[in-house]
Amino acid sequence: MIRKPSLNYAAAVCILGLGALARLYLDKPRELPPQSLTVHQFPVEIGGWTSKLLEADELTIEILGTEDILERQYVEPGTDRFVNLLIVFAVNNREAFHEPQYCMTGVGSNLVVDETRTIDVPGIGEQPFNYMVFSMQDRRGSDHKVRLVMANLYACRRTMTADWMTQQMNIMLDGLGGRPASGAMIRYTTPVVTTDEDAWEFLQTFVRMSLPIVPDYLPGIGDESQAPEETTED
Repeated sequence: MIRKPSLNYAAAVCILGLGALARLYLDKPRELPPQSLTVHQFPVEIGGWTSKLLEADELTIEILGTEDILERQYVEPGTDRFVNLLIVFAVNNREAFHEPQYCMTGVGSNLVVDETRTIDVPGIGEQPFNYMVFSMQDRRGSDHKVRLVMANLYACRRTMTADWMTQQMNIMLDGLGGRPASGAMIRYTTPVVTTDEDAWEFLQTFVRMSLPIVPDYLPGIGDESQAPEETTED
């Protein structure tokens, strides 16, 4: 008697098949629609917060497989408090995006808090973020520990999500649908001055000002024009 394949077996075959198709499509070069703005043209000043550029080193560019990496340190007017904004953008390259807890702990930081929180962002609404707190050695060599508060999320086409797996799946589906598979990682960090919650409130101030304009500088994200063109017969 021939046994019917189980549902688990069928699901495994489907997943493997989708993975193979995704690799086939994502390996094919796809061009983005023309766009005048890029991540490297992101504003130097936002709402009176001025910034300086923090350049990515060659090793980081090599590991992530993209040169579209922007990190700026924005300083609150009239104070010395700041928020670092890091944006990593890539097309047809899911490997450019990683979960931050692995990147940060890999350079000697200790993950203290890891949860999901939302920020009410103008024009976007309640946006989920990965909220994380890291403890790390002071770079000046003292015994003092530095704490960092981080808000991290991912973007793909018209979706911004706190879930890395959701982003990866959407990039794959964009490739299967004949679209340029654009993706981005957006990360905000600030040092803790008094308490974690105070740093979180401070960070939110800059997120609310900056996040609404971020998609404008990510080609193929937040733009329906990247959908595949329909062909018609005369």
